[in-house]
Amino acid sequence: REQGKLPDLYLLEHNELQLLSKQQRLYAILSEAGDLLPSVFKDEQSQWFGVFYDPVAFLVNQSYARKYGQENILSWQDIIKLQNVRVAMENLSDSANTRNVLAAFASVRGEEKSLAYFRGLNRQIPQYSRFPFTPIRLTTVGDADLAITRRSYVFKYLENDFPAYIVFPSEGTPVSLYGVAVDAASKKYEDAQMFRDWLLMSSAPQKVALEQNTGYMFLLSNGLNGNHIEQPEKLYERYRKNRVRKRKAGCGGELRGSEAEMPQHRAEHVG
Repeated sequence: REQGKLPDLYLLEHNELQLLSKQQRLYAILSEAGDLLPSVFKDEQSQWFGVFYDPVAFLVNQSYARKYGQENILSWQDIIKLQNVRVAMENLSDSANTRNVLAAFASVRGEEKSLAYFRGLNRQIPQYSRFPFTPIRLTTVGDADLAITRRSYVFKYLENDFPAYIVFPSEGTPVSLYGVAVDAASKKYEDAQMFRDWLLMSSAPQKVALEQNTGYMFLLSNGLNGNHIEQPEKLYERYRKNRVRKRKAGCGGELRGSEAEMPQHRAEHVG
């Protein structure tokens, strides 16, 4: 955009879109493609629509899985039960993304159960990482057995000789949801609307995202022909309007609020 001028179109994380909506800076426009989206992935007033999401996933070391069985590493509860498993993940208080994982759990499981879960998980984590790619590195070289990470962080590394694979937890998983909206003051309203519908319905942006190894998963993977997310109840997304009372987590970070998430595929095996 030109300096000092507002954009005509926004492609942002949904919490940022909600803030713009509250500030009355978005234009409400109906969308044929948007009608296919589950209600949790769009604005009630049609001011923004979800386009793609980035799910939290397990990255499992292949050697560890062969030793203990892939069938025993499918869920959040499984990794608590595993004996002597070394889990790698970011410090839960170091970024908005990791804090939102706590918030998502709290919205679905409740605050007390979420705190109890992460206290149990804390015993499986030798040391928290400061950077998002450290858990991936530790898992691939065998210094950790499993990483809790995001699909976008690891997707670019998935090659035929990659020594690990991705699992989406069977109970559901937190996501970062990204959506599109038109600025209320846009003078190029029709062009912005056309571009928004192109993002929602065309296969072209999905092709670009795949070529660039973004790891993002599109909600309308087949445009108007459907194939939108099959189990939206298994995707947990944090919503500002559903805040949970703040409370310090035993392993770092704060719990707040959320609702929604889970992808069509249980696991992505590589190698």
